[in-house]
Amino acid sequence: MIISLLKQEEIWGDNSLEIFKYYGKRTAVTDLAVTLGALMVSDVKTSEGDLSGYVWTSSPYQNKYTVAVAYDGEFSYNYPYIRRHAVRPVIRAKEMPVFGQDRIQLHNKRFLNVYQYGSFPQDLADPEIGPVLTYFFKKDQLRLTGRSFTFDGVMLNSSNLAFDPLTYPEYVLDGKKYIRVVAQKADAESVLSNGQLLQENKLYWLEVKPIEWLFDEKTQIYISKKALFAGITFNDTLTYSGDFSKTFLNHYLNTYFSQEVLTFK
Repeated sequence: MIISLLKQEEIWGDNSLEIFKYYGKRTAVTDLAVTLGALMVSDVKTSEGDLSGYVWTSSPYQNKYTVAVAYDGEFSYNYPYIRRHAVRPVIRAKEMPVFGQDRIQLHNKRFLNVYQYGSFPQDLADPEIGPVLTYFFKKDQLRLTGRSFTFDGVMLNSSNLAFDPLTYPEYVLDGKKYIRVVAQKADAESVLSNGQLLQENKLYWLEVKPIEWLFDEKTQIYISKKALFAGITFNDTLTYSGDFSKTFLNHYLNTYFSQEVLTFK
């Protein structure tokens, strides 16, 4: 099963996916993506009322840039070495296994089916749980699950295009799973789902939850409802000619992400 990104023509234009007519093109980002440096805007929201951010596509622009979806759902682009755009994975597989189904109601009153597959750190831990996790962590009494998630240890503004794997272990408390992340701040608009501004270098606990996927029936494409993470360079070159299979982000999605995330536990 190959993990990829949406193409430009699947988002805008006459051949765009049917799902966007109802859900819209604006993309929410997880709290994890915000702590890893996702670029977002604090007053523009998706059809579900979540804050919207900048998200990569797999399409090139002028053989130099990478096309992105801006916070308002419009066409944007940037250099492929920028780390502040979030990533919204796509699975082009009709036979993708799903382990749960739910329905969401959009602001336009339309209902959409949402499917679950895999799990990933996404939202801030409940406010009353964070201090408890920290207490047991400092006493070395917080149980590890044996699972971990890998991101990039290179700082957001670094000129270093190499990947420095940084592994975040998963902990469990009262049946729920969490990771502990030191925040990198993209800009003054870095707002978490609780409405608070992100504090750079602060430690945050993120809860691991099932990933929710929208499904476009015509194309048989599953799209993660939110952009899941940020802080990963799209490519380790200064330009992008359009072959996504040769990009670092493709390697990351189909090596680290697929191995660590798409195993429902």
